[in-house]
Amino acid sequence: MLLRWIINGWVVGFPFLCFLFVIWVWNLYVNIFWNKWWAEGNLFLMGNTLYIWTQSLVSLPLMFEVPWILKYIKPLRTLSLASAVIYNILFLGSIADFFYTALAEKKEDLEDGGEIDMLLCLMIFYNLVENFPIVFINLGIIGKEMELPWFQLISNTKAPTYEDKVQLSLFDIEETLIFWTHAFNPAWWFQWIFKDVVGYDPKDMIIENKNDEEHYYAGKAVNFVEDEGRDVYGKIKN
Repeated sequence: MLLRWIINGWVVGFPFLCFLFVIWVWNLYVNIFWNKWWAEGNLFLMGNTLYIWTQSLVSLPLMFEVPWILKYIKPLRTLSLASAVIYNILFLGSIADFFYTALAEKKEDLEDGGEIDMLLCLMIFYNLVENFPIVFINLGIIGKEMELPWFQLISNTKAPTYEDKVQLSLFDIEETLIFWTHAFNPAWWFQWIFKDVVGYDPKDMIIENKNDEEHYYAGKAVNFVEDEGRDVYGKIKN
Protein backbone atom coordinates (compact mmCIF):
# COMPACT_ATOMS: atom_id res chain seq x y z
CA MET A 1 0.00 0.00 0.00
CA LEU A 2 2.92 2.36 0.74
CA LEU A 3 4.34 1.88 -2.76
CA ARG A 4 0.97 2.69 -4.36
CA TRP A 5 0.68 5.79 -2.19
CA ILE A 6 4.11 6.99 -3.35
CA ILE A 7 3.23 6.34 -7.00
CA ASN A 8 -0.09 8.15 -6.58
CA GLY A 9 1.73 11.08 -4.98
CA TRP A 10 4.10 11.49 -7.91
CA VAL A 11 1.62 10.73 -10.70
CA VAL A 12 -1.48 12.53 -9.38
CA GLY A 13 -0.78 14.51 -6.21
CA PHE A 14 2.41 16.39 -7.10
CA PRO A 15 1.25 17.49 -10.61
CA PHE A 16 -2.00 18.73 -9.09
CA LEU A 17 -0.05 20.64 -6.44
CA CYS A 18 1.97 22.34 -9.20
CA PHE A 19 -1.29 23.17 -10.98
CA LEU A 20 -2.66 24.71 -7.78
CA PHE A 21 0.50 26.78 -7.39
CA VAL A 22 -0.02 28.25 -10.88
CA ILE A 23 -3.65 29.05 -10.00
CA TRP A 24 -2.62 30.74 -6.73
CA VAL A 25 -0.02 32.87 -8.54
CA TRP A 26 -2.57 33.77 -11.24
CA ASN A 27 -5.21 34.80 -8.71
CA LEU A 28 -2.77 36.89 -6.67
CA TYR A 29 -1.36 38.56 -9.78
CA VAL A 30 -4.80 39.46 -11.14
CA ASN A 31 -6.10 40.79 -7.84
CA ILE A 32 -2.95 42.73 -6.92
CA PHE A 33 -2.00 44.23 -10.28
CA TRP A 34 -5.18 44.21 -12.37
CA ASN A 35 -7.71 44.78 -9.61
CA LYS A 36 -5.45 46.99 -7.47
CA TRP A 37 -5.48 44.91 -4.28
CA TRP A 38 -8.85 43.22 -4.69
CA ALA A 39 -10.43 46.54 -5.78
CA GLU A 40 -9.55 47.97 -2.38
CA GLY A 41 -11.35 45.26 -0.46
CA ASN A 42 -14.14 44.15 -2.80
CA LEU A 43 -15.98 41.35 -0.95
CA PHE A 44 -16.76 39.40 -4.13
CA LEU A 45 -13.10 39.30 -5.22
CA MET A 46 -11.88 38.49 -1.72
CA GLY A 47 -14.51 35.77 -1.42
CA ASN A 48 -13.34 34.16 -4.66
CA THR A 49 -9.74 34.14 -3.46
CA LEU A 50 -10.82 32.61 -0.14
CA TYR A 51 -12.87 30.02 -2.03
CA ILE A 52 -9.86 29.08 -4.18
CA TRP A 53 -7.71 28.54 -1.11
CA THR A 54 -10.43 26.58 0.71
CA GLN A 55 -11.11 24.28 -2.24
CA SER A 56 -7.38 23.85 -2.76
CA LEU A 57 -6.81 22.78 0.84
CA VAL A 58 -9.66 20.27 0.59
CA SER A 59 -8.49 18.92 -2.78
CA LEU A 60 -4.88 18.25 -1.77
CA PRO A 61 -5.55 15.33 0.64
CA LEU A 62 -8.03 14.03 -1.95
CA MET A 63 -5.42 13.92 -4.70
CA PHE A 64 -2.73 12.49 -2.43
CA GLU A 65 -5.32 10.12 -0.83
CA VAL A 66 -4.19 10.75 2.74
CA PRO A 67 -6.41 8.33 4.73
CA TRP A 68 -6.21 9.84 8.22
CA ILE A 69 -7.11 13.32 6.90
CA LEU A 70 -9.89 12.22 4.54
CA LYS A 71 -11.62 10.23 7.27
CA TYR A 72 -11.89 13.21 9.61
CA ILE A 73 -12.87 15.92 7.11
CA LYS A 74 -15.84 14.14 5.55
CA PRO A 75 -18.32 16.87 6.60
CA LEU A 76 -16.04 19.51 5.06
CA ARG A 77 -15.63 17.35 1.94
CA THR A 78 -19.41 17.11 1.61
CA LEU A 79 -19.77 20.90 1.70
CA SER A 80 -16.83 21.27 -0.69
CA LEU A 81 -18.34 18.81 -3.18
CA ALA A 82 -21.76 20.49 -3.04
CA SER A 83 -20.24 23.95 -3.53
CA ALA A 84 -18.10 22.65 -6.42
CA VAL A 85 -21.17 21.35 -8.26
CA ILE A 86 -23.16 24.56 -7.65
CA TYR A 87 -20.25 26.85 -8.59
CA ASN A 88 -19.55 25.01 -11.85
CA ILE A 89 -23.23 25.04 -12.81
CA LEU A 90 -23.39 28.80 -12.20
CA PHE A 91 -20.15 29.27 -14.13
CA LEU A 92 -21.49 27.37 -17.15
CA GLY A 93 -24.70 29.39 -16.90
CA SER A 94 -22.65 32.60 -16.96
CA ILE A 95 -20.86 31.42 -20.10
CA ALA A 96 -24.18 30.67 -21.77
CA ASP A 97 -25.54 34.06 -20.70
CA PHE A 98 -22.46 35.86 -22.04
CA PHE A 99 -22.65 34.23 -25.46
CA TYR A 100 -26.40 34.75 -25.63
CA THR A 101 -26.03 38.45 -24.87
CA ALA A 102 -23.04 38.91 -27.18
CA LEU A 103 -24.14 36.81 -30.14
CA ALA A 104 -27.68 35.49 -30.00
CA GLU A 105 -29.73 38.38 -28.63
CA LYS A 106 -31.35 40.55 -31.28
CA LYS A 107 -29.94 44.02 -31.81
CA GLU A 108 -33.44 45.49 -31.53
CA ASP A 109 -33.66 44.15 -27.98
CA LEU A 110 -30.39 45.83 -27.06
CA GLU A 111 -31.46 49.30 -28.16
CA ASP A 112 -33.64 50.00 -25.12
CA GLY A 113 -31.16 48.95 -22.44
CA GLY A 114 -28.12 48.24 -24.55
CA GLU A 115 -25.60 50.08 -22.40
CA ILE A 116 -26.57 48.15 -19.29
CA ASP A 117 -26.58 44.84 -21.14
CA MET A 118 -23.13 45.47 -22.61
CA LEU A 119 -21.79 46.54 -19.21
CA LEU A 120 -23.14 43.34 -17.63
CA CYS A 121 -21.72 41.34 -20.53
CA LEU A 122 -18.26 42.84 -20.00
CA MET A 123 -18.46 42.23 -16.24
CA ILE A 124 -19.43 38.59 -16.83
CA PHE A 125 -16.59 38.12 -19.31
CA TYR A 126 -14.04 39.67 -16.93
CA ASN A 127 -15.17 37.43 -14.07
CA LEU A 128 -15.07 34.37 -16.32
CA VAL A 129 -11.47 35.13 -17.31
CA GLU A 130 -10.43 35.84 -13.73
CA ASN A 131 -12.14 32.90 -12.04
CA PHE A 132 -12.02 30.11 -14.62
CA PRO A 133 -9.21 28.26 -12.71
CA ILE A 134 -11.67 27.57 -9.87
CA VAL A 135 -13.69 25.43 -12.28
CA PHE A 136 -10.74 23.09 -12.80
CA ILE A 137 -10.17 22.74 -9.06
CA ASN A 138 -13.85 21.90 -8.64
CA LEU A 139 -13.70 19.40 -11.50
CA GLY A 140 -10.78 17.71 -9.76
CA ILE A 141 -12.76 17.47 -6.51
CA ILE A 142 -15.90 16.19 -8.27
CA GLY A 143 -13.95 13.65 -10.31
CA LYS A 144 -12.02 12.33 -7.32
CA GLU A 145 -15.10 12.05 -5.10
CA MET A 146 -16.90 10.15 -7.88
CA GLU A 147 -13.91 7.84 -8.32
CA LEU A 148 -13.31 6.88 -4.68
CA PRO A 149 -16.49 4.79 -4.17
CA TRP A 150 -15.40 2.58 -7.09
CA PHE A 151 -11.61 2.72 -7.03
CA GLN A 152 -8.96 3.99 -4.67
CA LEU A 153 -5.22 3.46 -4.88
CA ILE A 154 -4.82 3.57 -1.11
CA SER A 155 -6.72 0.51 0.05
CA ASN A 156 -6.28 -2.70 2.02
CA THR A 157 -8.72 -4.98 0.24
CA LYS A 158 -7.36 -8.02 2.13
CA ALA A 159 -8.40 -6.64 5.52
CA PRO A 160 -9.92 -9.34 7.78
CA THR A 161 -13.23 -7.54 8.20
CA TYR A 162 -15.20 -4.90 6.36
CA GLU A 163 -14.76 -2.47 9.27
CA ASP A 164 -10.96 -2.77 9.00
CA LYS A 165 -10.84 -1.70 5.36
CA VAL A 166 -9.64 1.78 4.46
CA GLN A 167 -12.76 3.60 3.28
CA LEU A 168 -11.92 7.00 1.82
CA SER A 169 -15.10 7.71 -0.14
CA LEU A 170 -17.94 9.93 1.03
CA PHE A 171 -20.48 7.50 -0.36
CA ASP A 172 -19.99 3.86 0.57
CA ILE A 173 -21.44 1.92 -2.37
CA GLU A 174 -21.81 -1.30 -0.38
CA GLU A 175 -23.64 0.38 2.50
CA THR A 176 -25.77 2.36 0.03
CA LEU A 177 -26.88 -0.81 -1.77
CA ILE A 178 -27.62 -2.48 1.57
CA PHE A 179 -29.69 0.55 2.66
CA TRP A 180 -31.84 0.59 -0.50
CA THR A 181 -32.25 -3.18 -0.36
CA HIS A 182 -33.58 -2.83 3.18
CA ALA A 183 -35.75 0.16 2.27
CA PHE A 184 -37.83 -1.96 -0.15
CA ASN A 185 -37.81 -5.10 2.00
CA PRO A 186 -40.99 -5.51 4.13
CA ALA A 187 -39.29 -8.20 6.23
CA TRP A 188 -36.54 -5.77 7.22
CA TRP A 189 -39.13 -3.15 8.29
CA PHE A 190 -41.02 -5.78 10.31
CA GLN A 191 -37.76 -6.86 11.99
CA TRP A 192 -36.80 -3.25 12.76
CA ILE A 193 -40.24 -2.41 14.24
CA PHE A 194 -40.36 -5.68 16.19
CA LYS A 195 -36.93 -5.05 17.76
CA ASP A 196 -37.92 -1.49 18.63
CA VAL A 197 -41.25 -2.47 20.22
CA VAL A 198 -40.54 -5.89 21.79
CA GLY A 199 -36.85 -5.45 22.49
CA TYR A 200 -35.26 -8.43 20.76
CA ASP A 201 -34.65 -9.67 17.22
CA PRO A 202 -37.46 -11.92 15.88
CA LYS A 203 -34.78 -14.09 14.26
CA ASP A 204 -33.70 -15.12 17.76
CA MET A 205 -36.95 -17.10 18.05
CA ILE A 206 -35.88 -19.36 15.17
CA ILE A 207 -32.09 -19.04 14.89
CA GLU A 208 -30.07 -19.69 18.02
CA ASN A 209 -28.34 -16.62 19.43
CA LYS A 210 -25.90 -17.38 22.25
CA ASN A 211 -26.58 -13.92 23.69
CA ASP A 212 -30.36 -14.46 23.72
CA GLU A 213 -31.14 -18.06 24.59
CA GLU A 214 -34.29 -16.95 26.43
CA HIS A 215 -36.21 -16.23 23.21
CA TYR A 216 -34.97 -19.25 21.24
CA TYR A 217 -38.45 -20.78 21.02
CA ALA A 218 -37.64 -23.05 18.10
CA GLY A 219 -34.92 -24.71 20.15
CA LYS A 220 -37.25 -25.04 23.11
CA ALA A 221 -39.88 -26.61 20.86
CA VAL A 222 -37.34 -29.08 19.46
CA ASN A 223 -36.16 -29.96 22.96
CA PHE A 224 -39.75 -30.41 24.11
CA VAL A 225 -40.55 -32.73 21.22
CA GLU A 226 -37.36 -34.70 21.82
CA ASP A 227 -38.13 -35.02 25.55
CA GLU A 228 -41.70 -36.10 24.88
CA GLY A 229 -40.50 -38.53 22.27
CA ARG A 230 -38.06 -40.06 24.69
CA ASP A 231 -40.78 -40.34 27.35
CA VAL A 232 -43.17 -42.03 24.91
CA TYR A 233 -40.43 -44.33 23.67
CA GLY A 234 -39.51 -45.20 27.26
CA LYS A 235 -43.10 -46.02 28.13
CA ILE A 236 -43.53 -48.16 25.05
CA LYS A 237 -40.29 -49.96 25.71
CA ASN A 238 -41.24 -50.65 29.28
